[in-house]
Amino acid sequence: MTLKATSHQNLTEIASQHWDLLEARPPATLMMSRDWVTTAFETVDADSEPFLVAARDGAQLVGLLPLARRQGERAPVLEFAGAPHHDLTDLLALPGREAEAAEAVLGFLKEVDDAEIDLDDIDPTGVLASSDSDGIVDWRASSSTSVLDLREAWECRVSKRRRKRLNKDMRRLRESHRVEIEQVKGRAVVAALPGFVARRRLHLEARGRPLDQPPVPLLEGVVSRLAPTGRCALVELRVDGVTAAADLLLLDRPVAMSWVCLLEADWRQYSCGNLLLRETALMLRAEGYELLDLGRGDEPYKFEMGAGGGTLLRATRLRPERR
Repeated sequence: MTLKATSHQNLTEIASQHWDLLEARPPATLMMSRDWVTTAFETVDADSEPFLVAARDGAQLVGLLPLARRQGERAPVLEFAGAPHHDLTDLLALPGREAEAAEAVLGFLKEVDDAEIDLDDIDPTGVLASSDSDGIVDWRASSSTSVLDLREAWECRVSKRRRKRLNKDMRRLRESHRVEIEQVKGRAVVAALPGFVARRRLHLEARGRPLDQPPVPLLEGVVSRLAPTGRCALVELRVDGVTAAADLLLLDRPVAMSWVCLLEADWRQYSCGNLLLRETALMLRAEGYELLDLGRGDEPYKFEMGAGGGTLLRATRLRPERR
């Protein structure tokens, strides 16, 4: 049976119990979940309207592309809800029915003639990229990404110079300080978030970095919804009881993603960020996670720590009269 695709301008038109059955490659499932999309429209997309493309088999929801329709400089634009603050996106679909869901959704997008399309950070191995044989959108390389494969002996890929430095720094820290690695889970993450946000703001201001990647309202809203259900955690490296480095993780088994990081300047000489990354990877592997996604960006330290690289995709299409 050919699936029927329709668009919805209200999130309540997609029942939670049906939305929650859909999947993409983790952690895209989290970043396109109802909780994430709801938060996006409450915060960064408050001036946009939902444009949810749903593929159904009768009454059964088979696929969903949760987009926002905003007013661009030249014309309305369809983009992922919450963009550009994702690290991985794709079509959500029922397991085993990805191809037919993608065909229906892409066919629907083909007929959209009153808006431009700009979908970024798409999984290059995902269902959207592999299903667009008709070239409904224009594809090109977008952000770089990096992943630690915890199933392998990734520690052996850490550069010899980096391993030597990390071992020396940890030894120096432990010789004269109390060093603790703690993972905060559940509702305790929500309670710890204000302190994390405040310290991170000071860190970013000191280094002249943007404060809105991601915007604090989106960050707070996502954590308030995901943390109580165990879908995010805060990992901290503390020196004498003071946070030296912290990492807010998104948890979408078997993948964990390093989403938002904090590094206190007073402890930078000890490579505390990389020490925390190594300890976090070991902790996650012991908990059964297979991958630690380090998110967008090709910073050298990620590859020196043993990560492999990749490239996400961007799909665009102008309105017909503008092509």
